[in-house]
Amino acid sequence: METGETKRRISQLRKERQILETYCLSISRQLPVWLSLRFTKCWKEGCRCMQGKLHGPFTYISFKKKGRLCYRYFPAQKTASLRGPIANYRSFQTKIARLNKIHQEIITLLKESQKSNLLPIPQWLKTKKMRKRS
Repeated sequence: METGETKRRISQLRKERQILETYCLSISRQLPVWLSLRFTKCWKEGCRCMQGKLHGPFTYISFKKKGRLCYRYFPAQKTASLRGPIANYRSFQTKIARLNKIHQEIITLLKESQKSNLLPIPQWLKTKKMRKRS
């Protein structure tokens, strides 16, 4: 990639980065959980779930606690109040992932640009000279 192209691309990435950073700073309340629907068994003898017709779907919240994934039942009627903060968290994580990709692309472009400016190591530096001992 030519120097002018590299500069233009880095400029575009910096503009996108600034927009993403501003967006991330403006996101309000966030809740680091995920909502999911699950089907369950009650394990009672003779119940339909024992023949494969599971109960549900039930709403569950999953979150990390001490590095482990935990699931908790959550009443479906209460999920409406959490959808906003959960969506904010997911949006924030998406934007952060994009910021990481932007940083990696900028680093790659800078390293490619550097290659054209590197001088070869002179041969006289590569050869090891023997010292005379007195």
